[in-house]
Amino acid sequence: MVRTRKSYVTREADYAIRLVAYLGKKKELSHTAEVAKKLDIPKPFLVRIVNKLVLNNLLISQKGRNGGIKLKRSAEKISLYDILVAMEAYRSMNLCILNPQICSLNPICKISPALRKIEEEFAERLKAVSIGQLFFEDKDL
Repeated sequence: MVRTRKSYVTREADYAIRLVAYLGKKKELSHTAEVAKKLDIPKPFLVRIVNKLVLNNLLISQKGRNGGIKLKRSAEKISLYDILVAMEAYRSMNLCILNPQICSLNPICKISPALRKIEEEFAERLKAVSIGQLFFEDKDL
């Protein structure tokens, strides 16, 4: 029996990473309709992603005819970790890492500390990758 693996990064988080990478070099506001078309993201989905990124201080959004979106800070100061957290896509490997009291085996368990260490290392690796390393431009599309 072949089992398919589930993706760690959700579709929404993937689109958010693409969006931020695309906006990484842009200095001016970009129109959401144009961005949705260029990145092949359904516009309603893009609007929901933009709202989350604005709420988490990663994007600026201005409404109106001359409005649009752009990064709130430089691409070098935004990490993959920041985006995953903003999109609520960064999850703990196990509930007992977040709340050790829920496990009756906690005092003797060696699994939880091992998973915690892996999770901490993974978070640090995500923090080390800035969008400045990942951006692309219109000519790349």
